[in-house]
Amino acid sequence: MGALAGSAALPGLLTIATCSLIGAALWAQWAAAATKIQRPVGYYGAIIGAALGTGAAAVTGQPAALLLAATAVMAPWIQAIGRLRCLVQGCCHGDPVDPRFGIRVWNTHSRVVSLSHLSGQSIHATQVYSIVSNVAIGILLLRLWQLHAPLWFLSGAYLILAGLARFVEEAYRGEPQTERWLGLPMYQHLAVLMVFAGVA
Repeated sequence: MGALAGSAALPGLLTIATCSLIGAALWAQWAAAATKIQRPVGYYGAIIGAALGTGAAAVTGQPAALLLAATAVMAPWIQAIGRLRCLVQGCCHGDPVDPRFGIRVWNTHSRVVSLSHLSGQSIHATQVYSIVSNVAIGILLLRLWQLHAPLWFLSGAYLILAGLARFVEEAYRGEPQTERWLGLPMYQHLAVLMVFAGVA
């Protein structure tokens, strides 16, 4: 983020990073409080924290559009790296699938086994789906940055693309504790809101 925005933007980027981390931690406690699944961080909390951090940085005179665009361009890479932890821990895991296409987990410490009781069953590798989609989004946004696309366009494009990818990913996830609203997992509803925020 610093390489994209320049050293003058470092105070603002640190503000965004700090607010994003706090938002992610608070979201995890709120979203997972009823299930006691001990989720350390939550994606949507990080997004809200980054938006609040951008506002806080802008109040101190930092360039909001530049900060948010640099954050958006790097967010897919950060998310892809974070998904490696999800894969190991078993959070955000998939529903059962045809044995030819899934992964199997036997580790008793994984949520796949301890929470969902899917030991040894073939499940969608939704964390890998997320990594692949984030890498594709990340490459596209880096190219748009290189082509000097408008800063607000970069931020909006991230929200739209990440929202669409997350909506599809959620269709294959199988965590039983995820709340459902109107027949869809709550995260699909949030993904739709992300898309509309990106359009705005």
